[in-house]
Amino acid sequence: MRILSPPRRTTITGATFSRNSEAIDSLGRIALPGLPRLEYVDGVGWVTWVEEATSNLIINPDCEFNKPKLNGYGYDAYLISVSSTDYYNFGSKSLKLTTGTTSFSNRYYQMGETTSLNTLTAGLVYTFSAWVYVPSTSGITLSNIYLNAVYYVSSYTESKSLSPTAFDTWQKLVVTITIPSGATQCFMRINIAQNIQNVSIYADDLKLSQKAYPTSFCMPDSPRAAEPLTMPTAGLSVSEGTIEGVVEITDVVKRIGVGSFANIFSIFKTDSTSDLAMRLNHDSASSLWYLRTYNDAGVATQVSIADSLTPNDFYYYKIPWAVIEAKIELWNLSTCTKVATGTISTPNLPSGFNIYGYMGSLTGYNFANTRFGKHRLSDIARTADPDFDNLMPNDANTVQLFDPTPIYNQNVR
Repeated sequence: MRILSPPRRTTITGATFSRNSEAIDSLGRIALPGLPRLEYVDGVGWVTWVEEATSNLIINPDCEFNKPKLNGYGYDAYLISVSSTDYYNFGSKSLKLTTGTTSFSNRYYQMGETTSLNTLTAGLVYTFSAWVYVPSTSGITLSNIYLNAVYYVSSYTESKSLSPTAFDTWQKLVVTITIPSGATQCFMRINIAQNIQNVSIYADDLKLSQKAYPTSFCMPDSPRAAEPLTMPTAGLSVSEGTIEGVVEITDVVKRIGVGSFANIFSIFKTDSTSDLAMRLNHDSASSLWYLRTYNDAGVATQVSIADSLTPNDFYYYKIPWAVIEAKIELWNLSTCTKVATGTISTPNLPSGFNIYGYMGSLTGYNFANTRFGKHRLSDIARTADPDFDNLMPNDANTVQLFDPTPIYNQNVR
């Protein structure tokens, strides 16, 4: 993996970012502690990851596939040959799985087996994930290649599996399970089934975490700390204003589950992070986006939007408000079209805003776990359609502007 040389950039303009650990970006590069994971997305511009803390519970800390097991933990190959080879993914080592020429009914590569479940707890939810690459080869179908999570309860039981959806591209496969009572082993594996011969597939970034949804990869011996991103709200008017931003919507952002409020942003009335003034988030119990505004007594007014209107992609959102109404607009950045709107008539508004607004969250499950782009706070209610050739410029009504475009002061090696 490629390390980003410190100091890669001087600051994040208009916001404060922190993380007291290393983190790996989508290209497999390591961002050192305190440095954001900046990425450039065509048609969107510069974005940065903002994710909750996570760890990788795969047992072997070396995470190298051709080494012997460590203290009984590690990787087993069954009826399949395994080698580590340079390949397309992330500039790192990918696992190569080759079926050979002899016909077998089932071949699989078993990863991260635990012989006593001393790191997994019955009743808790765990997520297994791996990136896979399946070259298109005559005679195979994607349904015959899959990632699955397996556990033993008195006799062999297989829980869930997920297949790739396309050939010749890296795809992230994710399987979530609840460990049942009485389980004695649990592991993830990649299967190649139904007599497939003379084919190789590739796997990388294997991860097991105690979560009900996936977060990005980290090494087993290098947990990632949380990544708070805070934006000052000084100068933002309560009686009239606008919050705008760019965010990537994914399945993780649209997750449903107890406590899983995926915050796009939150602004608070006081220093307490429970004293909300305004919030845009995905609901934890339904497929809805909610914009909520709160008065000083904590009473909310709200509007909801079906998340079916926002298939996975990058979006620009705009929230203008005044005393008589607050609105939300969602625009797809790939098509530059408005896909959803909602209005709160006579919104409950607080008497003031706190110093900071949070993109993501400061606590646990409230993180959206996604990539954020440019954001702007304004002291007027902006009603004009956005200019996608000059999105969110710094003008006379801008009170704060977060721009993740890197400021280089040293070459990246």
